[in-house]
Amino acid sequence: GAKPADYEVVPGVNLREGGVDVQSLLFSTNEKAQAEFDSYFASLKPMKGEYINKIPHETKIWACMGANGDKLVDMMKRMPKLKEAMLAAGFVVDAEQMLRAIDGDVMIYMKPDKEEMGLYAQLGHSDFMKDVDSWMESADKYGYSLKLESTGSYQLKGDDIDLHWAIDGKQLYVGTDTYTPLTEQGKNRFKDDMDGALFYAFPDLNFEHVIANSIIVKSTKPGEIIIKADIASFPEILWKGL
Repeated sequence: GAKPADYEVVPGVNLREGGVDVQSLLFSTNEKAQAEFDSYFASLKPMKGEYINKIPHETKIWACMGANGDKLVDMMKRMPKLKEAMLAAGFVVDAEQMLRAIDGDVMIYMKPDKEEMGLYAQLGHSDFMKDVDSWMESADKYGYSLKLESTGSYQLKGDDIDLHWAIDGKQLYVGTDTYTPLTEQGKNRFKDDMDGALFYAFPDLNFEHVIANSIIVKSTKPGEIIIKADIASFPEILWKGL
C-alpha cells in the first residue's frame, strides 16, 4: 500500500486572529499511490445534508460525508487492516454487503468521555437483511451471540466484540449503543460551510484541554484538504505580538 512519503503537498496558509487556515492539494508522482488516492476520492460524493442538523447531543468528534458503497468497499480493500477486519466480520455478518448498500450521506460520531461511537448511513437498499437468519446461525457456530433487541436493533456480542446495528427504512446504524432514531438538534453552526462538501469533520478539542479549541477538516474536490483551526490563548498571544 501507499505510504505518506509517496505523496506531495502544495499548501496555502492563512494566519488570522484567533486561528489559522490551511488549504492543501495532495498528489503523487507514484502511479500506484495516486491510484489509491484517486480511489478514496472516487468513493465520496457531495453531501445532501441528511445529518447536518442531527449530530447527537454532547458529541465531541463527528464527521459527515457523501459515499458510494461499492467504491467505498473497493477503497477499503486496498488497506490491509480494513480488508482483514471485513473478512473477520464476514464469519458472522456480511459487513461487506452492508457497506456496499450505502448510497448517500454518512455520519460518524464519537463521545470519547462516554466510550460511545456510532455510524448512520443512507442506504440504496437493504437486500442483505434476507440473510439475517443465517447470520444468527453463523454467530452461534463461531461462539458469538446475534440477537434482536426490543428497540428493533441487533446486538452482536462475543469475547472481543459488543456492537449494535439496525436498519430503519433505508438507513443503517452501527454503534456501541442500542439504536436510537436521530432527531433535529437545531441548525448546525457549520451548515453553510458544509453544503456540497465531500467530507467534513469536526473534533471539539476543548474537553481535552489542548492548544486548539477546535479543528475543522474539509474537502470539496478530489485532492483538496482544508483545515481550519481556532487556537487557544498561547497562539493568540503570539499572533498579537507579530
